[in-house]
Amino acid sequence: MNRFRPLVAITLATLFSFNLHAQENEKPQEVKDNKEEVKQEAPKKFEKVEVTGSRIRRTDFEGPTPVMIIDRKTLDDSSYNSVGDVLRDLPVSNFGSQRETTGTTTSGSSTVNLRGQGSTNTLVMINGARLQRNGRSGAADMNLIPEIAIESTDILLDGASAIYGADAIGGVVHLKTRKDFTGVEGTVKYVLPEDAAGTRLDIGVIGGKQYKNVSVTGAYQYRMNDELRGSDRPWLRPEVGSPTAPTPAYFSDNGTPGVGDDDRWAMRPIDIAACNADPDSQYETEGVNDVCRYNWFNIATELPKINQHSAYTNIIWSIDSRTTLDTSILFTNSTNNSTFAPVPYTMQVDPAAVAGWGVTLPDLSTDGGVSRFRHRFIAAGNREFEYDNQAFNITSTLTREFLETWEGNAIMGFGQSETNSRTASGGMLIDEFLSIANSGAYNPYAPDPAALESAFFVPYQDTSAYDFFLDFGVNGELFTLWNDLPVSAAFGIQYNHSYYSDTSDPESAAANVIGGASSGGTGDRDFGALYAEFLVPFTQKLEMQAAARVDWFSDFGLAASPMVAFKYAPTRSLAFRASGGRAFKAPLLQQVYASGGRGNPFFIDQVLCERDGRTEDNSYCNARQYEVLTEVGTDLDPEEAINLNFGVIYAPTTSFSVTADFWRVDISNQIGVSNEQITFAELRNPASLAENGITVDRLPNGEIELITRPLQNLSGSITDGMNLNLTYRHDTKLGAFVFQDMHSHIFRLESEPFTGVGFIDFSEDAPLWRNTASVTYMPSRSHAFTLSYMMIPEYNTSNRFDKIPFYGEFDLAYSTQLAWNASINVGLKNVFNNAPPVDEFTGFNGGLYNPLGRYAFLNYRQSF
Repeated sequence: MNRFRPLVAITLATLFSFNLHAQENEKPQEVKDNKEEVKQEAPKKFEKVEVTGSRIRRTDFEGPTPVMIIDRKTLDDSSYNSVGDVLRDLPVSNFGSQRETTGTTTSGSSTVNLRGQGSTNTLVMINGARLQRNGRSGAADMNLIPEIAIESTDILLDGASAIYGADAIGGVVHLKTRKDFTGVEGTVKYVLPEDAAGTRLDIGVIGGKQYKNVSVTGAYQYRMNDELRGSDRPWLRPEVGSPTAPTPAYFSDNGTPGVGDDDRWAMRPIDIAACNADPDSQYETEGVNDVCRYNWFNIATELPKINQHSAYTNIIWSIDSRTTLDTSILFTNSTNNSTFAPVPYTMQVDPAAVAGWGVTLPDLSTDGGVSRFRHRFIAAGNREFEYDNQAFNITSTLTREFLETWEGNAIMGFGQSETNSRTASGGMLIDEFLSIANSGAYNPYAPDPAALESAFFVPYQDTSAYDFFLDFGVNGELFTLWNDLPVSAAFGIQYNHSYYSDTSDPESAAANVIGGASSGGTGDRDFGALYAEFLVPFTQKLEMQAAARVDWFSDFGLAASPMVAFKYAPTRSLAFRASGGRAFKAPLLQQVYASGGRGNPFFIDQVLCERDGRTEDNSYCNARQYEVLTEVGTDLDPEEAINLNFGVIYAPTTSFSVTADFWRVDISNQIGVSNEQITFAELRNPASLAENGITVDRLPNGEIELITRPLQNLSGSITDGMNLNLTYRHDTKLGAFVFQDMHSHIFRLESEPFTGVGFIDFSEDAPLWRNTASVTYMPSRSHAFTLSYMMIPEYNTSNRFDKIPFYGEFDLAYSTQLAWNASINVGLKNVFNNAPPVDEFTGFNGGLYNPLGRYAFLNYRQSF
């Protein structure tokens, strides 16, 4: 009940505000005859609007930097019930982004990744203030904001650190909430997949009223997503299962020592026969021995079950005709549950204990005086994950107009998020299990849950993060140039305090839990900034935007960010824009203060792939799990980037417009390096590892035993791309036709592990372009039919020998306005039920493709 108190408080506050101001509104207004009591405020010179990408209000929406706007109607008509899902489907999210998934510490999170630069390189703001980051991933969680509260989403596709500060390398997502709402509106969204599982329900209500000098808006939303298991969709099943099955495989003396471990794992003939008879397993020969692979995805949850409650309140108080106080409050609570297969583990057991099992194991190896067995602990049961997420956010803006053209703003923002997770079943303690195993009490060939009871354990992890934000700024006209055009400017100062804490149970922190560990950590930082921006109209056709900002961080010092942009419009229908600037990303609090940790990630060992021949049959050329120790980062500096953009806007008529923007992002001083790139560096220049404090320990057969890597500023990357948007409307006697196309293309994708190693081309390892085209037919104003086609090209599988094929998806939707102040939107996603492609080694890419398959959706909106 405690977690719902903020929601109840917000709801009661909204209702109280309705009642209070309703009573005030009912009082008769006194007529003032005394002229001295009537104050006349100076009128505004002209109306200006706020544009994302600038702190200076403008008279036009199209500035010198590229901005895409997702409006309220797009959200209403969408088949999705979260802003994160809508953004993920945009072509500018080139490589996709994380959706709610399973088996990770950020299971219920949804992020945004602009232009393939990473979710932590995308700044997310809400009403001008920073949205707090998830304490585990370091990225903003889009699920913290209920979809019903969003009025529009501005997407700035350019580096903007000179305007907004750190983390804006890839771009900016600015969420603007709904305000000045009048009346009551209810919405229902329902998704029904053709195949079993994956249904979704969203119910929302928003209401508002305008009073003499106060506007009150309140909303509530309930969001429910049903779980989706791997067994529910055939395309979620990779062709190759896990080599660790519930039936044990043992390490054998048979095989070729020094070549690799794969050909030395063996199983008893009786177990192979059982594997052949089990539809959830598959038989395979590794090297010279027989093994059984396990289809863990039949048990695993691809999409977790989500229940989310959200409340939103906005109050705008017009203190006088030139002063307003605008406050928005959001609260969200969500729970999600998911299932994973029993934990896999390679156990090392004393031969004396094995002798007591009474099983015959030909050629059983006792390397190091122990026997090795790999299997899954079905006796411990499936791993059941439970997550509870809470978020609270408040932003308040005091705006005062003064003189004729100037405006002052004081913005306060505070956001807090908490994630509490636990593994309700399936967890086991390593030391206690090994004690049981070496005593002979546990036999993996006849697993008895009672024998493991003392080793069962319920791990937990509690994470909290918050941001406090203050911004004091002014903007207005400085003076008039020789051409009678005003030079405008903005000046300001900011302060921000960020905090995160990640704690887990002592056993997980000590890496004593099978299949799980936690790095943990606690830290905070203060940072402040001074900024200035100028808008100089040299002529009616040519303007320049220049900005500079200096940020100070309590844990690493100063960072300066300049930016300059131009817009030239030789005619009313044609405009050119260009921008260049320096952007940066501050080290994440997790990178600075986390305690480091061990893990077993999948990656390709480029050294052994090269040694044994780059062929598909070489298992080292496939992603495998290796142990990696990441040490605490020290003396970290911000990542730096140079952003360049050149764009063309052509709109010869009101019915036709096209924009094309060519961009480049050059990042240096990146924190960390991928594990695979470490092996690339070892292959190209082995001395570079020691120079950067990285060690790769290898076994006698050459396999990686352990990679030890300190967190530090090491790598760099270069990305070139283009974004294209086209709209054309054609009116006929039969109605209007509207054609739209959004295209995003990557021309260059390169990365350098360390300075001196050289850049590596990864352009074929990700989809280089994405395109969404649509045609809308409107026979009248109240009816619209839309057919859209989304395309993702082929790209390399994880082993780089095969291709993930091209994927295309048709969607069909119909919307209409009903006579009783209602609207309805129905549609069919993935009309032809095309199966999304799957990498046979790493599985389904849920950040890029939708796993639901064909489904129908219904959106109903009723106004009162």
